[in-house]
Amino acid sequence: MGLFGVVAIVVAGHQAISREAKNKTLAEAKAIAQKLLPGHGRVAAYLTIGQSENKLGDKAAALKDLRVGWADIEKVRTGGGIDEYTLLDEGDFATIPVAFGIEFMRAGSLEDAKKAADSFGDSPLGKSFRHELGLQIRKDFPEAFEILAFTDAERKARTDRRDKIVASLPKIEEEPKPEVRGERYAMAAQDLMGLGANKEASSALEKAVELMEKLESVQLRTALLAQSAFLFKNMDRRDRGLAVLNKSITLDKTLTGDSIEVLRAHMMVEQSKREFGMPNKLGEVLQRMNAVSGAQTSAPAAPDPAGLTTGYAELAEADNRLAAGDKAGAIKVLKSTNAKLTLKVDPNGWIAVLVGEKLLTLGDKTSAQIVLLSGSRRYLASLYPSNDVASQEMESLTRIGRALAATGSPEMGAAVIESGVAVLTKGPTIIEIPTLGEGSGKPFRRDRKSPNLHRGAIALARLGLFVKARAMARSIPNDAHRAVALAGIVRDTK
Repeated sequence: MGLFGVVAIVVAGHQAISREAKNKTLAEAKAIAQKLLPGHGRVAAYLTIGQSENKLGDKAAALKDLRVGWADIEKVRTGGGIDEYTLLDEGDFATIPVAFGIEFMRAGSLEDAKKAADSFGDSPLGKSFRHELGLQIRKDFPEAFEILAFTDAERKARTDRRDKIVASLPKIEEEPKPEVRGERYAMAAQDLMGLGANKEASSALEKAVELMEKLESVQLRTALLAQSAFLFKNMDRRDRGLAVLNKSITLDKTLTGDSIEVLRAHMMVEQSKREFGMPNKLGEVLQRMNAVSGAQTSAPAAPDPAGLTTGYAELAEADNRLAAGDKAGAIKVLKSTNAKLTLKVDPNGWIAVLVGEKLLTLGDKTSAQIVLLSGSRRYLASLYPSNDVASQEMESLTRIGRALAATGSPEMGAAVIESGVAVLTKGPTIIEIPTLGEGSGKPFRRDRKSPNLHRGAIALARLGLFVKARAMARSIPNDAHRAVALAGIVRDTK
């Protein structure tokens, strides 16, 4: 049955999935995971199960299962497995402690999260991974940031530096020039904020603002107050920051001319307004600064359509019209493109997909859907069975599916994904690939179906189509992939 046939028989809309259905699916995943041998598969399965249990609010179960998966980490680092790099929906096994650390925090165990962070060691790369963990939990668990983002030695060094800066604050008062005194307080505040000492940073910044308000130069006063407002916001003192920003905005309205000093003050104010989510004219100010400094005064023009092929030319023309404020004209150009995108011009349909995505961003869902369907038919026709993990093809299918879902029809998006996966996985489950170079000469056995079915199931879940996702997940031959996919669709379906 072709794509149109699949689309024609689906029922529009989809219902929210019950907690009972999710629990049963998660139980399936756990039953499979319990039979897995220690290694990559079991780590990935229990990590995903823990993610799902956290999503469902069952922290006790999540913590228990995450610990089972974490116990296999050392085995994962020293062993191998079949296509282990395809088992995780995001990231890889080199950075898997980040995922475990996040889930341990969600399950309520800082102790386990710290073990995950400590496992990275103190190499520069390990510290980088660890810092990434800290950044990812910082918003929800600010109290754990310092512990997870930095090694014990780094935290001691940060504490020593913080204490040194705090001890130096009284000496700033000895500086006779108020503008220098204010600058030093502001610098100390910024350093202390970076060291996690927001209380001390806030106190220093208050003194800096007090001095800034007395500066003779209105331009400098305006810029420094705007910058201070932003710092207050980053210290979780948004209201205080907004009050300081409003003072800066009032001063900014008194500035005239296009001198670099005035424009810098304007820029600082507009940047801070943007950070606070306020309407701003930052782009306009930057253009004026470029004009004064002799730099380019506008964004680069879209490519000249005359030198491009059909489809790309229309996309460029649409961008030109948008830049000129002609949204309706841009939509008109794009709508007329589909008829030009013949099989010869657009053999795999990808230009049509780009045009459809552009129409979608412009708000014309009806036209976008028509063009996306046209492109998806050609893209599906260009696919053939894959003997490897079809990463690029699966990413493209997921992208088309997501775009069609955004037009109001997740079922159409699902039809594309399902049809594409069916083509990619057609044929035997296991293939034998000859070993190249020196060695025993024994062929390498690869499961060519499971990774692609796994990715397809997750893609369907993220479109909100739980039943279709579960059906695909259940069809996965490999136990580890099936367990991960079943747990993953529970995690990813709203």
